[in-house]
Amino acid sequence: MKNKLLKASVLLLALTVVCSGMTAGAQAASYVPYTTYTYSYDGEAQESPNAFVPAERYDGTVFGTGELKNPSDLFVDTATGKVYIADTGNNRILIFNNQMKLIKVFAEFENTSNGGTDKFKGPQGVFVSSRGHVFVADTENGRIVEFDTQLKMISSITEPDSPFWPKNMSFKPISMVVDGGNRIYSISQNMNEGVVNLSENGDFLGFYGAQKVQQSIFDWFTQLFQNDEKRKRTVRTVPRVYNSISIDNRDFVWLTANSIEKQDQINYMTSKSSVSAPVKRLNPKGDDVLFRNAKWAPGGALGEEPSSIVDVTMKDNGIYSILDSNKNKIFTYDNNGNLLYAFGASGQQLGTFNLCNSISYFGNELLVLDKGNGTVTRFEQTEYGALIERAIVADADREFEESLECWNLVLKQNQNFDMAYTGIAEAFLRNGDYKEAMDYFKTARDTENYSRAFKSYRSEFVRKNLIYIVLIACAVLAVLFIVNRKIKKFNNRIYSSDSRHTLLDEFLYAFYSMYHPMKGAWSIKAERRGSVRAAHVINLLVIATFIFKGIGTGYIFNNVLVQNFDLIRTVLSVVLPIILWCVASWSLTTLCSGEGNIKQIYVTTSYSLMPLVVINIPMTIISNFLAIEEQAFLTFMVFLSFAWSLLLIFAATMTIHDYTMGKNLFTVILSVVGMLIILFLAILLITLSNKIGSFIQQIYEEIVNRL
Repeated sequence: MKNKLLKASVLLLALTVVCSGMTAGAQAASYVPYTTYTYSYDGEAQESPNAFVPAERYDGTVFGTGELKNPSDLFVDTATGKVYIADTGNNRILIFNNQMKLIKVFAEFENTSNGGTDKFKGPQGVFVSSRGHVFVADTENGRIVEFDTQLKMISSITEPDSPFWPKNMSFKPISMVVDGGNRIYSISQNMNEGVVNLSENGDFLGFYGAQKVQQSIFDWFTQLFQNDEKRKRTVRTVPRVYNSISIDNRDFVWLTANSIEKQDQINYMTSKSSVSAPVKRLNPKGDDVLFRNAKWAPGGALGEEPSSIVDVTMKDNGIYSILDSNKNKIFTYDNNGNLLYAFGASGQQLGTFNLCNSISYFGNELLVLDKGNGTVTRFEQTEYGALIERAIVADADREFEESLECWNLVLKQNQNFDMAYTGIAEAFLRNGDYKEAMDYFKTARDTENYSRAFKSYRSEFVRKNLIYIVLIACAVLAVLFIVNRKIKKFNNRIYSSDSRHTLLDEFLYAFYSMYHPMKGAWSIKAERRGSVRAAHVINLLVIATFIFKGIGTGYIFNNVLVQNFDLIRTVLSVVLPIILWCVASWSLTTLCSGEGNIKQIYVTTSYSLMPLVVINIPMTIISNFLAIEEQAFLTFMVFLSFAWSLLLIFAATMTIHDYTMGKNLFTVILSVVGMLIILFLAILLITLSNKIGSFIQQIYEEIVNRL
């Protein structure tokens, strides 16, 4: 009995140890040494669930090939599942099956042109065409070698013998692809004319997809005054060099470049200009047709340290990933350029890289080649990553119910993912649930699609409530008509300048001066029909108008959150120009024999701002009922309010100073210049004061520390 109990105890202990070991092993395997994230609307990184996790790392020891030296390219043949690696430093091509088991070390072959044995020298690229032919960019030998499915040499393409080939430019292919028509597109080392386009027989067809050169206005202006000798000595702006090339299932050529100026690439993320794009998708004509419809352009990291994009790989469903060797990260996008997720890190752990340089989809997995340590890392797709892909595919296939289900599941795992909200909103929009669609689009801060849903909602609302809308509109117009008549009648009363005026009298006179600028300014000056206190009230109204505009404008035209509204900046945007104008105008008109004083300048200027109140308040309300296509009307009315106020200020200045039109124009221009000078001096004074204060503080701290 004791022996049985002892055996049972030992067995239980053994099972406990095994289970503990399995749990520990599972935890170790599930550890991911990087954070997966997306970017918010404001450009902040937001953590998300892992879309891919590292599964295995392969090196020369695992492969049984010896150390990989400076490997340059990795290619997956989707037809056979074979994996090819250009092991550049070892002058060979490594071929594996779909289980990453070595099939062949391809280093030498029979050269059919001379019958001898030939070898690769520094091959940097490998590609398999739709016919199963293997193409090797034999870089240091200056050729592209084509092999059949049995790796028997078919042809060798060397430097084109063509009068159109650039002089003193050698052909050193580093990467190539072949389209369905068997045309070859190759990148040659240090060649900035574009992609070398060759026929099936190796005939030179020209350059394809050359990078455009941007010349600044300053450069163009400078060259106008240079002679031929100086132009020759001037450093030329040359097109950027491509560093990798891929091709998709529709024969569109994808190119990447990392020789872009830092600031140009930072600007590209918001401008989305193809000129400075680190990744392009070219049609047969060589035009870039990559969609950049998201808030941020597809180009990797945001911020002051941009990505260095070295490779791109894509799926047939439109999803593609770009590889960043600067940050050792992978950025994955959908067909519209929306960032789905980004992951990766520098390091030595599984899932991190030393210097990643090539990437390829391996079914639903990813293979990444690390040039820095000669390894290949295999990443497995998680349930979260698969759900995103299923949702995108379902959208494209118009399987809307499945799409909605997938996006809801994605949202349960990641509530910060804007695309999930957009996907759900699209489903509601198709089902006619416009209000729900608007809410989800608003959460995703997708103003364009929000406007689509809003237009449908507005049309439906108008159809149901047309009678009430007409009655309310008529009532509002009637009230405005009556109020306008009352104000007009009030302002038309004749009374002497010696009469005691109330604040209401002085304030309402601003409406008269809006339509009679010259007479209104003269009455303010000569009859004292305006006052400083009324001017203060008007300025407070202008400030209130801009505050109301900042927080009350329709979401489509102002998607700034209320909590992010900058109250101080809004107040200063009104107060500061008024103060600068009054000081600058008074200073100059005093020198130019102006009759007005600073009080009159301030009062007439304030009264001239009344159109900003009269137009912008109703326009702010109306903006909540407009769609994005109607923005031109809103923009015009806002422009009209500013133009009207400026004309009133111009007329008031001419009236109170008794200037001619020409003299008034000259004085106004000088006053604007004076405003800029005062502003510059004020900024300079503040900067110097801060530096002096900081210097005094440092001296004080130094004395205290020494004591």
